[in-house]
Amino acid sequence: DGVPTAIPSPSPMPSSGGTPSSGTQITGLTVSPVTLGSGAGDDVTIGFTLTQAADVTICILGKDGSVLRQLARPSKAAGLVHVPYYGNVGGGKRLPAGQYPVLVVASNSSGSATAEATLTVGG
Repeated sequence: DGVPTAIPSPSPMPSSGGTPSSGTQITGLTVSPVTLGSGAGDDVTIGFTLTQAADVTICILGKDGSVLRQLARPSKAAGLVHVPYYGNVGGGKRLPAGQYPVLVVASNSSGSATAEATLTVGG
């Protein structure tokens, strides 16, 4: 009587690396071909599998972590997803030769998930 009971508070961050087990997940992330050519018509396909339908955002990042290009794909169904990328960063410019992180974020009402791969641009 009259003694307060400690109530455990939920952790603000999931302990499973940021992907709740009940929410959407991204698996099998690939960039194909591994190297993007320097020609105007060259492209790569960013492919992955969603375990649940989700809104998808793909970010091509600079070495400092800044977003060089963002590709939004709302309302993607669960299953295999293929998104072409032509190496453009806006304003008619293309990525210079080098390696770039590719971050894929999928989110829905059950949570969100991320996956990362590397895009290589040839010279």
